[in-house]
Amino acid sequence: MLPTLTTGVVVSESLTVLAEVDSRENVESNPSIKYFICLIISVRYDFRQIYCSCQLKLSVEYYIIMKRTIFILSLLLFQSCLKPEEAQNKFQIVSSMGATLEKQYSAIPHISVEDFQALDKDSLILVDNRSTPEIEISYIPNSVTKEVFEENLPNYHGKKIIVYSTIGNRSSKYVHILKDKNIDAYNLKEGILGWAHRKLPLLSSGKETKRVHVYTDAWNFTPEGYEGVYK
Repeated sequence: MLPTLTTGVVVSESLTVLAEVDSRENVESNPSIKYFICLIISVRYDFRQIYCSCQLKLSVEYYIIMKRTIFILSLLLFQSCLKPEEAQNKFQIVSSMGATLEKQYSAIPHISVEDFQALDKDSLILVDNRSTPEIEISYIPNSVTKEVFEENLPNYHGKKIIVYSTIGNRSSKYVHILKDKNIDAYNLKEGILGWAHRKLPLLSSGKETKRVHVYTDAWNFTPEGYEGVYK
């Protein structure tokens, strides 16, 4: 069976690569970096499809159809990179991003929002691995900052440590560090964006809010009725 390629998957991998850019300021001050990353992903998928066509011995006509499809998807990709807030399938994109990160960080355990909700809250500590400006916009109830967590680490012995960030990239990296210290840590898949898409409560200074810091405009895939903040 021919592997399927969806716009959501392509966009999610583009944004995952974007997450690896160490300096957010560099991306914000030079948007061409972001668009170039999108182009790289488009080309990478082009080569993957070429490989698939060779492996499956597809006809030349079918390969031409695939090339045209890739071109259309590339246009859709650039549109998503330029105006993510206008995307029609935001939840699918967020889910694809979470799934991509789970594969990328396969050496650590991940937990879905649904499975997290089913856990006994007395048995876990929820850690917010984002920056202070992001947390000031909103946070998941009953979470503690990374700084508070590390200051009180001995008090959390025997508890599951669930870490979240915007979509899961930074939290996955931190979970990897914690696992190396033999701490029972997990990444919350899809991060605060996935939490928002399930219409679960967010707080700001103890009051409910529908504002979410999305780290960069390229990740502004907040659900309808929510405001994505990135400045």
